[in-house]
Amino acid sequence: MGLYIDDMEQYKDYIVLITNAKAGIRLQGLINDEELSISSGASWGSSTIAGAGEGFIKGAATKFATKFAGEAVGSAVNNELKTVLSTFKGYEGDNGVNFPAISMNLFPNRFGNGSYSDIELMLAKLTQPDTDSFTDRLKSYLYDSSDTLKIAVGTDPFKNQLVHVSVGEWLMATGLTCDSVNRSYSKYVDDEGKPIYLQVSFNFSPYKSLNAEELSSWVQK
Repeated sequence: MGLYIDDMEQYKDYIVLITNAKAGIRLQGLINDEELSISSGASWGSSTIAGAGEGFIKGAATKFATKFAGEAVGSAVNNELKTVLSTFKGYEGDNGVNFPAISMNLFPNRFGNGSYSDIELMLAKLTQPDTDSFTDRLKSYLYDSSDTLKIAVGTDPFKNQLVHVSVGEWLMATGLTCDSVNRSYSKYVDDEGKPIYLQVSFNFSPYKSLNAEELSSWVQK
């Protein structure tokens, strides 16, 4: 691979591009993973409406039993009576989308990455706070704090913003936050004494719950 590392066209299906314009992040390398797995889930809980319906039925049955058999029986009916309504569940939200952990090889001064120092700065901006002094409020390099004010007027400030991740020409995910970055430098060095490559593993997640259209739009083909 090292002999043809400058031939981008040869590896276009395996190229991973990670960008964030606000922080000046542009990292491009070759994917290590054989597969990419995306998972999603839902959270279901007791239905409020069904619970109210069962409460009405239990109330009527308890009142009837109390009237004809006394409070003790009415109380027993209230405690024991169960209906199918009690098994009804309602949708409470999603359990999040697990974006695949991306593992890629980055090469210094190749694919527009710059030096290892440049790469490390971009990697750090994905997770570390932007501060100038001990008294500074912690903020992200990925967006301006003032952007969040748009939420108050019903505008989504992060739509198609934050971190963008593409794999080849088939996957493009936007609106991602970076949860972790793990680095491993090659033990082999070049003629200049620097590691041949840097292997980096990323964990990303969407900044909000995604509807079906938003999630399916990640796959471009």
